[in-house]
Amino acid sequence: MSMEMMKKAVIGAVGAISMIGASTAIAQLSPANVAGQWDYVGPNVTNVKFTGPTTLTKNGVPLSCTLTLFGDVDFTSQSRLDITVKDGDVTGSFLCNSVDLNLDPNDSSTWWHAYNPTAGGGVAASESPSDANALDVVSASTFTNVNVDTPLGNCSGSVAPVDFGNGTSSVSDPSFFDFSGATFGSCSVTGRLESVSGGDANAY
Repeated sequence: MSMEMMKKAVIGAVGAISMIGASTAIAQLSPANVAGQWDYVGPNVTNVKFTGPTTLTKNGVPLSCTLTLFGDVDFTSQSRLDITVKDGDVTGSFLCNSVDLNLDPNDSSTWWHAYNPTAGGGVAASESPSDANALDVVSASTFTNVNVDTPLGNCSGSVAPVDFGNGTSSVSDPSFFDFSGATFGSCSVTGRLESVSGGDANAY
């Protein structure tokens, strides 16, 4: 229903993301502690799953459902991360079940994207997992190519702002995407999507 979206920059996003599932790939980048560069991406970077309650509002009419998104976090360079949402679903009431995210994991033209969402914001420098700054929220990320059909009408465009965090009190906590009145087209969405157990994806 709402949107599938997003992780750090992911993410600067969503990866989540968003972004996002169960791989064991880990990328340790160097040099460490250089502003504007990424030091770590992992432990899960492909098919990461984020899910949570969201409310999509169009023309003042709200629709509350559970949104689940799947995607990848791709390390492109030390200064760039790409977050791609490839699939997802919306569950809840009868109206929720009629929402179509128009995502096809086999058709890249339907995927949502967020890249290096906020260079210089949130986690401004590469941090080690024990550094407190690894828990800084990366704010004002944007997911593009979103196209959602709902019983209230179509919602499409770029979804912003979306915040991403590696965890609440530890990087081992679920990572999350926060939508606080994020808008796209004539619609807005609020809610938090968290990575599922065993599918945590962090980036800093």
